[in-house]
Amino acid sequence: MDWDIIDFFIAGALLSSAGFALRTVFFKVTPVRKQVVFTIIILLTLILIWVELAVGIL
Repeated sequence: MDWDIIDFFIAGALLSSAGFALRTVFFKVTPVRKQVVFTIIILLTLILIWVELAVGIL
């Protein structure tokens, strides 16, 4: 892999935004069922974007 400094910034921004979104869900959403649904959506989105940026599968 030929990683550039921009790749690390993008990965950091992606992980930070996912972490902020998860923190917001845990503190703002009260029903546990909704927390689980939003957490799954955020994590699946994170994985999909990560895979697409890493290898371009889709």
